[in-house]
Amino acid sequence: MAENETVQPKGSTVWKWFEKCPTNGRKAICKLCDRPQDRSGGSTTNMIKHLENVHKINPGCRKRPHSSPQKQKELRPPPTSESRNLDRLFTEWVCADFQAFQVCENEHFKRFIKALKPDYI
Repeated sequence: MAENETVQPKGSTVWKWFEKCPTNGRKAICKLCDRPQDRSGGSTTNMIKHLENVHKINPGCRKRPHSSPQKQKELRPPPTSESRNLDRLFTEWVCADFQAFQVCENEHFKRFIKALKPDYI
């Protein structure tokens, strides 16, 4: 194994959205917002609750979800560096041009983006 290779714990699907903190083995870092979450004793409960409460994502780990299904977003993988870059560029355009963020809700705009990059949501 290469020295700079990240070791990911196996088991829970919650690890799709987290990575083990390289400086503190008792923490995991959320790939969506970079916030550290405590995982003392190897528990993923705090990580699951973080996804459900902060990002409204059901990671599919619980037998009985604690939050209502209406509030949860569809299950999707964490953003890639490409999608983060597209988000940043979109935000810069909105701010520089004094556009309303609602422009992204326009049906014509959605069709335009889908034609450019179908998998970008």
